[in-house]
Amino acid sequence: MNENHLKKLKDIENLKNKWFFGKGIKIKPETLNFSRELINYCTDRKWNKINLFPGIKGEIEILIYFEETYFEIIFVNDYFDFMYMNRKNTHNILSKERFENFQMLLDELNNYNNQGVFTEK
Repeated sequence: MNENHLKKLKDIENLKNKWFFGKGIKIKPETLNFSRELINYCTDRKWNKINLFPGIKGEIEILIYFEETYFEIIFVNDYFDFMYMNRKNTHNILSKERFENFQMLLDELNNYNNQGVFTEK
């Protein structure tokens, strides 16, 4: 995990209730932990083009960018939304899944990795 990722996670961790114009709930520690784990998982594999954002409902959105596609993963309190997107021209959703646990999400990322999706051209 690089310094930029660490700073963003720390900034998100420090958000208080009503952080966004009177809305927005504090991000739960387990959501932050899953985010850290995912970012470490990605950077260990040299998937370094990552951005992350807090959501007003207590979620964290993580984007993992590749040459022509990207993954959007949203950590919500009790599930993980996963989208595989085409970023060339229209940002079409190529695949969308909901996972009930973190390991299922990692398995899906591994499936895409085995298909060569993460290989930069």
